[in-house]
Amino acid sequence: MLKKMIALFLLTIFLTVTAMTRKVLEEAQKENHSQIQFKYVLPDNMLKMVALGYEKALGSFFWLKSLQNMDLNDQHPRKFSYLYGLLNTASTLYPYYEPIYVGGGGFLSVIFWDHLGAEKLFLKGLKIFPQNIQLHTFLAVLYMNELNDYEKAAYYMNEASKLNGAPDWYKQLAARLYVESQRPDIALKMLTSLYAATNHEETKKELARKIKLIMIDKQILSLKEIAKKYTEKYGKLKKIESLVETGFLKFIPKDSFGRKYYINTQGDFVTPSTEERFRPFKTQKHRGKDGND
Repeated sequence: MLKKMIALFLLTIFLTVTAMTRKVLEEAQKENHSQIQFKYVLPDNMLKMVALGYEKALGSFFWLKSLQNMDLNDQHPRKFSYLYGLLNTASTLYPYYEPIYVGGGGFLSVIFWDHLGAEKLFLKGLKIFPQNIQLHTFLAVLYMNELNDYEKAAYYMNEASKLNGAPDWYKQLAARLYVESQRPDIALKMLTSLYAATNHEETKKELARKIKLIMIDKQILSLKEIAKKYTEKYGKLKKIESLVETGFLKFIPKDSFGRKYYINTQGDFVTPSTEERFRPFKTQKHRGKDGND
């Protein structure tokens, strides 16, 4: 009986502190929306100690509080928002409840613009649910569209492509992202393995074309390294022929479609094949002529 009374007393104190915390944060929101940080949260080990065996019940309470605070009329760019604090607390107390990570993280990312908070929640969820394809996919999209980290986006999309239920195009999207992160070598390995694994002639034909497009990116990276050495010795490189004249190249290389490289007015290495580059979602000019790349 005494233990129950002590537990209820500590729980009352904890909930009172939580209510006061919310008031403090709401006042901070009025002053400066862009600088909000969830600083007033108990460490994980202290949270579990205060719960006194009622972790699941208390976690459910914070999950419900999170749902109540998903206010569509209160959207502000913020770092570690109040909602993130509630979701993080709920996940600490009730770690095996997937909707906290999938639904909560998705809401933070898409609706509340708390991209760093969403990243933390997705990563926390993957430690508990490493086979959850939604968490891998959401994290890849977050890195791709909001955090501009194409290498991490490629990694998580590739991991998602290995899980049960993953669509076939996940692997190709991961390859695109590796190209965008300037890792065409990894993209080539991925598409080459896909090419070897399929017997469908149309698929093999399309994969062969995309492999050639990735090889353009690989060649251009190599040319940029050579141009860097030229610039250090002779100054700005204006035409590719100068690399041959100074011995940096034996001849002007051709791309995987047999077209010669040249330097355009912006100083970039290009070929007539550049319009078909194997790139993700930046502009229409980076897509293939059929619009499907």
